[in-house]
Amino acid sequence: MVHRDCTALASARQDARPGRTQRRVLAVLLACLAWATAGFGPPILTSGGTPPVWRLDPAQVQALVDAARLPTITAQAALLADAATGRVLLASHVDDPLPPASTTKIMTALLVLERADPDALVTVPAEALIGEASMGLTPGERLTVDNANGSVEIRGWDQNKIEVSGYKYAASDDALKALRVEVSVSGGVAQVRTHRPSLWQGNYGVHYVIRTPRKVNLDKINSTNGAIRAEDIEGAVRLSTTNGSLNLRRVRGPVDASTTNGAVELYSVEGTVAVRTTNGSVRGDAVRGSLDASTSNGVIEARVAEAGEPRPMRFSTTNGAIKLTLEALKSANVRASTTNGAITLRLPPSVGARVDARSSNATVSTDFAMTSKGEVSKKRLQGTIGAGGPTLDLSTSNGPIKILKM
Repeated sequence: MVHRDCTALASARQDARPGRTQRRVLAVLLACLAWATAGFGPPILTSGGTPPVWRLDPAQVQALVDAARLPTITAQAALLADAATGRVLLASHVDDPLPPASTTKIMTALLVLERADPDALVTVPAEALIGEASMGLTPGERLTVDNANGSVEIRGWDQNKIEVSGYKYAASDDALKALRVEVSVSGGVAQVRTHRPSLWQGNYGVHYVIRTPRKVNLDKINSTNGAIRAEDIEGAVRLSTTNGSLNLRRVRGPVDASTTNGAVELYSVEGTVAVRTTNGSVRGDAVRGSLDASTSNGVIEARVAEAGEPRPMRFSTTNGAIKLTLEALKSANVRASTTNGAITLRLPPSVGARVDARSSNATVSTDFAMTSKGEVSKKRLQGTIGAGGPTLDLSTSNGPIKILKM
């Protein structure tokens, strides 16, 4: 068994020279803003009244960061501008659609930037950083994470080992020291655990960044009060959190993921996928396989590039609309239901299917010619499209239903 206690890392350094200090403070504040507003896409810049765009080579910006001995900023999207002139120095993925950060995070970041002294040197306690742990792990083996509070980022790579880094936070220095991180590998299972004194309450937690072989099974990745993100994984994925979002990108394998009070984002996910949330939206793009998505008080929006078979696809919400685009239906049945929301289903023009769509208090309509009809009224549509095929079972109250051609 290989075991390591990752409680602290290196010492902090200071440099009294004004020029370097100011650069460090600016970079640290930008890093804080990137962390605080993770998931918030910067606005799209337009012409007309905006300052001229002056773009630096990303390698130049990274060289400046490296020269200041600061950690690399790994935000999904980034925008760096000169505060004096408004010129854009660096723009990375600024047009990517991303879920908005919470108002609390945005306002906290704005207050920090407004009240921070440009000449101040911010010191981060060494105890807040997790000492990097690196251990061997063979493709096909398992990874588990048990986090008390905080977010978890897992990224697949082409190396036969896991690498764990990140940072801790707590209300006091003593609490920060008492919060421990344990990483171990035994019997083909890598385990990452957060240990805290019993009966602890208050503001504390750990933010993990984990690199793992792509072909690994993510088994029981659990957290509370934090987001979970997994990308570039080929294996079974089981994720669970509360009060945090779920984001899966480029995942191939069965997925079982749940959260409360958080959104679910799926991009280029392939396999049998089941996701659940409450008080949050579910959005998927370029999904291949079987998708089972449920939420309450949130919309469901998905583009399925290829529907799996023979497992049916199910979509369920309350107080939210359902918008589906099914590019290749094959033989998978589809069931979509909501209350207080509309249902919009887009299908290929040549599709064949059986339809049973009904709304309690709104209209049902379609672009398709029906080759045979059952009950047809303002609020219900039964019949066959084309040569027939899988069943489309659509139901709502207080919302219209539209079945449209792509």
